Amino acid sequence: VEKLLSETPVDTLWIEYHPSIDPIDPDRFIERIHELGTNITCVPIVSDPEFLTRLSGLEPPIEALGLKGNEASGFVGAETTAMLFTTIREYLKNLEKAPLLFIWGGIGTPEAAAAFLTSGAQGIVFESLHWLTDMVSVNRTQRQRLERVRFDHTTIVGQDLGVPCRVFSKGNSQAVKSLREFMGSLCSGDIGLKQRAAFAARVRQTAVSALESPLDRQDLVLLGPEAAFAAGFSERFG
Repeated sequence: VEKLLSETPVDTLWIEYHPSIDPIDPDRFIERIHELGTNITCVPIVSDPEFLTRLSGLEPPIEALGLKGNEASGFVGAETTAMLFTTIREYLKNLEKAPLLFIWGGIGTPEAAAAFLTSGAQGIVFESLHWLTDMVSVNRTQRQRLERVRFDHTTIVGQDLGVPCRVFSKGNSQAVKSLREFMGSLCSGDIGLKQRAAFAARVRQTAVSALESPLDRQDLVLLGPEAAFAAGFSERFG
């Protein structure tokens, strides 16, 4: 990783991490953040409140944190963006040097963005809100598919394993049904890291990018309700 970063003009590395499913344990993850952070800004993207609190109080302190609430796409936690933000902001009041807070995904309107920015968030990272602007190249057919996405076209799978994952579904997705059945097979006995990791591996192996999928019943697509506001965002801001 260090060699790759030294050969590219990247100055900020965003790293999504979920303690309940990732093979690297939290202590080693923190070590790597500090190691990489000597030459580049590393921003962990986290959904777990307890781990966010731990990251906030590190010595030496890290520069910034990405908060990923359960409105975002893919692997998330149990808490909403607002709850994560409120909890960690309260904790940071007691620190002499606090990391900057960024919101990762899940924000669909300028009004929602303004609420976080005026409350202390440093910035907001779009997952899908910009997909219909000139920043992203999609063909006409895919554009029309994305324009038809509604805010209720997502669901969360994996809660029973403690691995919530937000995916695209209009309520009749065969891909989501298959994933739920696989989850059920993992819940037949004790649930631990092995079962959670198996679920996460299945998601990673079968997921298809929303920009490449026909958004039908067959594909497993990691998608949040933010995508439903892409058309309106494009109309307002190009």
